[in-house]
Amino acid sequence: MDMISYENAEIFLLRKFKPVFLKTLKQAEAEYKGMLNLMLKNASYSKMEEKLRFLQHLDKNIGKLETGKLSDQEILDTFGRPMKQALLIAAQHFYPEISGGVQRHWGNYQLSDKAGLENLINDIKNGDSKKLSGVLTYFKNSVLAPKK
Repeated sequence: MDMISYENAEIFLLRKFKPVFLKTLKQAEAEYKGMLNLMLKNASYSKMEEKLRFLQHLDKNIGKLETGKLSDQEILDTFGRPMKQALLIAAQHFYPEISGGVQRHWGNYQLSDKAGLENLINDIKNGDSKKLSGVLTYFKNSVLAPKK
């Protein structure tokens, strides 16, 4: 099988495993709704406004991804950051000896060595469901995490 490089991994994985990424995004959306519900019960209205806008944005883009109305660039603009973070964290988790650790550089996360990331991507491509599950978990957490 052809090797997938880390440069085009986000779009490849989001396309190839679209149904499971959609399911993960819907789970993230449900968790976010639960958090907003708690904020409403606690009368934290001022904090809810920004989070509600994020939820509307997420819902709109999940719908577009589901119907195929997002171009590759729009997919990367919307889900590229959380996907990249998920891949980096998963590569560090599954290949700590060759990844060299995750560092933050100018606001972006990077690995010391991309070999672990490329191994992770190709393992997933070749059917490693354990590693895909790890990426999905980190992806959901990255979607819900505030942008930094």
